[in-house]
Amino acid sequence: LFSAADCDPGAGLVTARRWRGGGYETVRVALPPLVVIISDAMGAGQAAVGDWIRAGTAVLEDRAPDKLEQVGLLETSPLAAHAIPAEAADPARLEAQFADCLARWGAIVVKPVDGMRGGNVHFLCPAAGGTCALHAGRRAETGALPDLTRLLAARIGGRLRYRRFMIQEYVASTYRGMLAALRVDAVRSPTGEWRTIRPVVRIGAIPGSLVSNYAAGTAQIPWDRFFALSGVDPAIGPAAERLAWEASALVDGHPDGSLIETGVDILFSEDGHLRIVEVNARPESITWEQDRAAWAIDYYLSRVRHLAAPASRSAGG
Repeated sequence: LFSAADCDPGAGLVTARRWRGGGYETVRVALPPLVVIISDAMGAGQAAVGDWIRAGTAVLEDRAPDKLEQVGLLETSPLAAHAIPAEAADPARLEAQFADCLARWGAIVVKPVDGMRGGNVHFLCPAAGGTCALHAGRRAETGALPDLTRLLAARIGGRLRYRRFMIQEYVASTYRGMLAALRVDAVRSPTGEWRTIRPVVRIGAIPGSLVSNYAAGTAQIPWDRFFALSGVDPAIGPAAERLAWEASALVDGHPDGSLIETGVDILFSEDGHLRIVEVNARPESITWEQDRAAWAIDYYLSRVRHLAAPASRSAGG
C-alpha cells in the first residue's frame, strides 16, 4: 500500500507498506508490476505522480468522462435513444440559457459535470398558474420565470469560475407519485464481461427532493421485489440491466474511460422507455460491499495472473 506522497519518481522507488507474517512492514521498492489506483488525483503534483506510475507499470483504475461528455458519447452511439439532452452552462448568458432550455425541454436540471452524491443539483420546472418552481434539496421557490432564472444564475455563477456546470432535460421517473429510478452496480468479470452485483430501485423518501441519489436520502429496494409487488412491467428489469452493461462498455471504450466497477443510473417512464442519467466510475456500493469487494478482487487477481503468465511461459520454455 502506498500513496502519491510515498512515491519518488526521481529515484524510481516507492515507500510502501507490505503485509508479511501477520503484519505490515515498511519497504522501499521499485514500482510493482501492477498498481491499482483507488482515488482521483488532488492537484497537479498527484496528477504528475499518477502519470509516472502509468508510464512505468501496468495500472488498474476506475475513471470515466464527465457527465456532459457522457451525454455526447451516448448521443453518437447505438444507445442514442436512451440519452438525455444536455449542454454546457454558459457564464455569459446563464439566465437566457435557462429560459431557452426550459422552453425546449419543458423542465431542466442544472448540475456540476463532475458532481457526486446528489449535491449542488437544481431543478427548474413549470408550476401552477403560469409560474415556475426552483427545487434544490428540500427547498423550493415558486415565482415568475425571470425571477427564478436570476436566482439560479446567482447560485451557480460564482462556482462557474472554477467548476463546469451542465443544463439537462429533466425526465420525470416516478412510481405512484414518488420519485423512482433504477440503479445497476456492476463489476467486470475476469473474462471481460459485466456482471451485476444487486440491482435496486431507488424511491424518493424525502418530501420535496427530486434527487434520486442514495446519499441524498432515497430508499433502496431490491428490484426483484419491486417488480414482483409493484405491478410495473417486470421486463423493464432485464432491459435496464442489459442497457447498463452496454453503457458501461461504451464509457470504458472512451479515451478517458477505464472501468472495473460501475454504477449506472437509469430513469424509466410509464411506457417502459429507459433513459441513462450517467455511468459512475468507482461507485459507492455500501449496501452490498462484501459482494462488490469479492468480485473486484476476483478481477484484480485475474489481471495479476495474466501479467504473470508470459513470465511463466518464458521460464518453462
